[in-house]
Amino acid sequence: MSTSALPEAVRKLLALPDGERRIGTFRLERQLGRGGFAPVWLAEEMAGSTKLRLSAVKLFALDAGGDSARQAIIDEAARLCRVEHPNVVRFYQLPFDEARGVIGLAMEYVAGETLSERLRDKGTLSIKETLDVGIAVASALVAVHGAGLVHRDLSPANVVVDVAQIGTPAAYKIIDFGISAADPHRDSPTLANKKRAKDSNPQFRSPLEAIGGKRGYVDPVCWRDLAPATSRSDLYSLGAMLYVCLSGRIPAAGSGTLDADILHGRKKASRISTIGPDVPAALVDLIADLLEPDPENRPRSAEVVALELERARSALTGRARALPPEDEGPFRGLERFEMVHRDVFFGRRVEVAGALEVLRVRGLVALLGPSGSGKSSLARAGILPAIADGALGGPKQWDTVVVSPGMDPRQVLTTALFHVGVAPDWTPARAATRVEAWLSDNRRGLVLLVDQLEEIATLAQGSNNTSQTWTLDFLARLGERPFPGLRVVVTARRDLLDPILAHEALGRVLTRGAVLVSPLGPAAWGEVIDAAIESYGYSFESKNLRIELLEALETTAGSMPLVEFALRELWQARDRDQKRITAAGLRTLEGFSGALSKHANDTFDRAVKAAGTERVVERVLLALTTPAGARMTRPARELVQEVGAAAHVVIRVFAEARLILREIERRKDGEVELVTLAHEALLVHWGRLRNWVAAEREARLILADFEDAARRWSEHPDPEMLWRRRRLLLLEDILKQRGMRLDGIAKKFYHTSLSAARRNTLIRTAALALVVASGVVAWTIYVDLEAKRIMAEAERADADANLALVHARELKAQADAERAKALQRAAEAREAETKAALTALKFVKRALESHGPVAEGPKQPNSLDPSVVHEIDEYLLQRERESAPVPPQLEEILREADKPDSGAVAALAPPETTGPINVPPTPINGPTATAMVRGQAYAKLNDAKASAAACARNEGPNVPKGSGKVALVLEPSGLVSSVALDARFVGTTVGACVDRAFRRVVVQPFEGKPVTVLWSFTVQ
Repeated sequence: MSTSALPEAVRKLLALPDGERRIGTFRLERQLGRGGFAPVWLAEEMAGSTKLRLSAVKLFALDAGGDSARQAIIDEAARLCRVEHPNVVRFYQLPFDEARGVIGLAMEYVAGETLSERLRDKGTLSIKETLDVGIAVASALVAVHGAGLVHRDLSPANVVVDVAQIGTPAAYKIIDFGISAADPHRDSPTLANKKRAKDSNPQFRSPLEAIGGKRGYVDPVCWRDLAPATSRSDLYSLGAMLYVCLSGRIPAAGSGTLDADILHGRKKASRISTIGPDVPAALVDLIADLLEPDPENRPRSAEVVALELERARSALTGRARALPPEDEGPFRGLERFEMVHRDVFFGRRVEVAGALEVLRVRGLVALLGPSGSGKSSLARAGILPAIADGALGGPKQWDTVVVSPGMDPRQVLTTALFHVGVAPDWTPARAATRVEAWLSDNRRGLVLLVDQLEEIATLAQGSNNTSQTWTLDFLARLGERPFPGLRVVVTARRDLLDPILAHEALGRVLTRGAVLVSPLGPAAWGEVIDAAIESYGYSFESKNLRIELLEALETTAGSMPLVEFALRELWQARDRDQKRITAAGLRTLEGFSGALSKHANDTFDRAVKAAGTERVVERVLLALTTPAGARMTRPARELVQEVGAAAHVVIRVFAEARLILREIERRKDGEVELVTLAHEALLVHWGRLRNWVAAEREARLILADFEDAARRWSEHPDPEMLWRRRRLLLLEDILKQRGMRLDGIAKKFYHTSLSAARRNTLIRTAALALVVASGVVAWTIYVDLEAKRIMAEAERADADANLALVHARELKAQADAERAKALQRAAEAREAETKAALTALKFVKRALESHGPVAEGPKQPNSLDPSVVHEIDEYLLQRERESAPVPPQLEEILREADKPDSGAVAALAPPETTGPINVPPTPINGPTATAMVRGQAYAKLNDAKASAAACARNEGPNVPKGSGKVALVLEPSGLVSSVALDARFVGTTVGACVDRAFRRVVVQPFEGKPVTVLWSFTVQ
């Protein structure tokens, strides 16, 4: 491709010889393509002489448009780097070459054929594949436009196809954005400002001039008026792309030349049905709308286009669109969206795509976000239906298991997986193996959704610690690798996740598979509301009403439950005859923040009237919360036992108001009705309930402590665990105020504590009586006898207490002995590790420094003492067998031993080399930290190991072969200064060959002292 039209600075850079054609850390290899005045080159990202990865770099001249153009490039590059979507190429660096006046945009290099190449080979695509292309590109544009950007150059040439994934939208990825113009409807410069910049600077080029789209794909408004592109310009390009996929020709194609009237928007393109009569009518209409010359007549957003394309694909596969009944509507209030609500679940396209991308390569995805961010709905109505539709490929049939951990997560999980054959008494490893075997035998898929994973930390306490640990181990085993046909989805509140992340295995799995979920913003809510009401054929009474609604929710947009609840109330107030959302309905809300509180208070009044007293309603609602103020799921029968039959009435009234959720759970002992608050938003935004929880917090915490103490005492009776008199008095007051009665273990613990407290009081009283009697002579015989009786009772009580204390001390002594043994074992282990580390230090130093300085270097590589190598090897092997980590001291010694003295270095240098084998690499922005170099060094050492393996191929049968060890020193300059080998290789041509292989290792210069490395090799 000719470079004559390129800016001079770019042309000069590309004219350099191959080895010198660089920008930043990128070495330019060959041209991939070109957009306007910005060519795209395949490049290797380098660290010294190490190749890190292949990249695509788009090149711009810094002086092409002056300071304004340069700043526009930098600003938009920063936005591009924030776009995260599986159908969009990733951008990650902006290299500069100030001296030559060139700036680059580095992006992910995606290998594969382009869509234009695929169309050239096939002519046209099937309707299904065209829909997949459209869904992928529209979904990607949702993320791009959400970042305030437009692509500007959408065409089949800028879509790469992964042939291995054809059949799903995941097969297509948009590439070559270049630097696109910012969307003028957001915060980009106005067209007038751009014209002024152009007038004031003759060299300035607008983004349209610098990076123009392709004829036939460019928005007619941009082509005709040189107007800046908008998000709807990208939609026109998408329509043209779909047109080409189905017909093999662009919409403006005429007889021999392009139709100028279509290019300039003076007339519409022919409908696709005139060329492809088998195209579904819905797709024909959508493409025609996308190709409208007037942008205002095109679809409102990429989100709307993606929805229409998905509906067309569903119709093609025979799945009819299933809307909830109109009276229920598209808004769920405080209730979550379920799989049956998938066709009214909007606004989460980017998050769904991101989660599916994780699940293609990992066994578990974790949806993490604050309370009220929509995690459960995203999982249930977004991700699960997509998997069922085949988004991950694999089995044609996927079973879905949905659970919340609750108080006993192991019981919940094993019950839900009973059909798989998992038993509660199995180990996590056996249970996970059984699940995998069942899937293999039945050729089905299984997706397990664990909703509200944080309940393992907030609810599964006390005696359920074993259940908690089992569950964490089980989930870690299921999610640690992507077993075919098995995937795990979990949702969790970020603020309650720390105890779960502390589990080493599951914490690692959760971190690697995390997808962050944030509440929708005001703009996204606008898209959601429009799509939701249009699903039922409704519209706003006026444009101003829509604006007023969005302004009203702006302050509460981050609290999704509040917004959803208010929208449901607004839906109930709709004009059913005219199919309109009305201003009168909006007035009834009393504001988005007040709608929930008003509804809850009205429901409370009805419940009080039905149940008879406020106290009954309060007790039922408080029973559905934890002392710390979180939601809690309880069996309805437990509430009836605690509160009385009126609890049934309260549950019914609040369930009818959708403020309490009821569900039936099948257990081994039959069906159980479970109830819980509809959403945690009630605990935050309903003042009455919030105040109850705050007022009762201290008393409920005391009751919780008492129940926990009673449980622990029943498992391990210990007099020291009994409650003292002061705490018992507090407990008695709480029980009297609440009219509560104790039973079972709690009752026994209470009476035992009370008896012990009375005995202690009796002993103190008797002692006092004895002191008084001994000091007063004039007491009557009656008083003397009474004192003796009290003393006798005190002695008996004291004896009972002593027996209990002796028993307790014996138990405590046993526990102390066990703890002492454990501490002793730990101390011995630490001592052994320290000894091993010190021994290793001696090993390494002796191996590298045992030779004194000599006048001339040795005639062959230096040797390592075989016994030294053997001892280190045996120790490391033993640690691996025990699955124990290498002691930090030993790892530090093996990696960063002290620098050998100059004599040792001279002794280890081969005689035939008078200087370093390699030239020291040039530091990139100064020396690198040692930790950053290690990964690079290990990669280079593996390369050297591969070279060493071939050292004996032409040396005959008697040369040394097999495995060996090598010790070498990496200097801060990045070069190897010394090498030592096993003794059996020393003095041989093979040893010299191995020596040379490892001396060629070169890394990026680093900070600090030299690094000593012990490595292995095998001569074949």
